[in-house]
Amino acid sequence: MSQRHLENAAPWFSRCLTGAVGLAAAYTLGGQLAGRVTALRGRADIPGAVVLTFDDGPNPAATPGILDCLAEHDAPAAFFMIGRHALQHGALAREVVAHGHEVGNHTLSHRHQWFLSPWRAAEDIRRGAEAVEEATGQRPIAFRPPWGLFNVFSDAVARRLGERSVLWSVVSEGFVLPPTVEGMVDRIVGSTRGGDIINMHDAGGFADTPQRVLSALPQVILRLRDAGFRFVPLSAFL
Repeated sequence: MSQRHLENAAPWFSRCLTGAVGLAAAYTLGGQLAGRVTALRGRADIPGAVVLTFDDGPNPAATPGILDCLAEHDAPAAFFMIGRHALQHGALAREVVAHGHEVGNHTLSHRHQWFLSPWRAAEDIRRGAEAVEEATGQRPIAFRPPWGLFNVFSDAVARRLGERSVLWSVVSEGFVLPPTVEGMVDRIVGSTRGGDIINMHDAGGFADTPQRVLSALPQVILRLRDAGFRFVPLSAFL
């Protein structure tokens, strides 16, 4: 290609590159901003009430113990299930509902919404809802994207399924280093205010996250109740 052709092609290439970057930013960062604006992250207008939520299960190594703890302390919760886990552990998924808890859609495969095409991302959300309903007999009442990250279409797809997008206002641990059980308890109790949605995991996270959650949960419930909080179903916030 001649120098002249290269010079003529440069502005075209620059415009294409700028457009591609802009589209990618709109699909990812723009989608995240839009999703966070519409997603429920708490209800400051319901003072004293908090919601317990658990992600990534069901998990035979932790979910049964969590269900026992919640039953012992008469605390409701919402379980955001990965669809393939719900199908794999159908009996346990049904046990969650039998204990009176609500279920949410955490997609079929827990793939990052930013790295899927719009069609694949929408399919992952839709099939996640179908899998949770098939496994539990209960339609998910809410949608939580993996890692809390939306693309530009995620929230709209969830709404067409009749699911409210729900994030959290208190998280039990960070993304870099796992806290001790005591650190997890202190983090949750110290951060919680009335109207908060607390995010924990009965699967996923760090390798030992579900077991630390299982150990921390009784203390979290007791200390929050001692502080005057009451636990309510997620549907009370929707």
